[in-house]
Amino acid sequence: MKPVFIIEHFGKEFFEWSLIEYSHISEIVGRNNLIITNAGKHVAPRLNGICKVQNKGVESLKLSNICLLDANAGKSLAPSDSGKFHYFLFGGILGDDPPQNRTRELIERLKRKRIKFEARNLGKEQMPTDTAVYAAKKIIEGTPLKQINFRDGIEVEISDNESVVLPYRYALDDKGMPVLSRKLVDYLKKKEGF
Repeated sequence: MKPVFIIEHFGKEFFEWSLIEYSHISEIVGRNNLIITNAGKHVAPRLNGICKVQNKGVESLKLSNICLLDANAGKSLAPSDSGKFHYFLFGGILGDDPPQNRTRELIERLKRKRIKFEARNLGKEQMPTDTAVYAAKKIIEGTPLKQINFRDGIEVEISDNESVVLPYRYALDDKGMPVLSRKLVDYLKKKEGF
């Protein structure tokens, strides 16, 4: 049984970068292995074709064998977890810098609804959701966390004399390049003002 990756969408607003990030996750894990929950009526139509969509929160699915990815969890995700969990749950938050620990809201909601889960971390550094999903997928496919290369903060050139630094942790591919959506780079180049 293939693992299913669930992104619990946070917030009432839906930004262009969210769609880019969710589309990138779909490319990483496949649209049939991705569910975005808590999408709401304003978000769901924009996700057509990239994943399965649930308007309500993840607790409405009544799932078991859930691994919640949380930077504050006491135990890191390991290849041995691949047989233990079927669902890998992420908060769809690109949080503040420094982090505000908003995943706590999701944890408290799951506990109130008596949804059983275990938490794992991918290290303590904040990652974009697509990076976290990429790293989790690599780990459950057999690569230990310590063997995944990361870079903290990457600089994206947006013109000949301007660049923007993304202050989060990014995984690096086999060529040492950040695993980053090309659409995000294009979006940053078109965006006016930072």
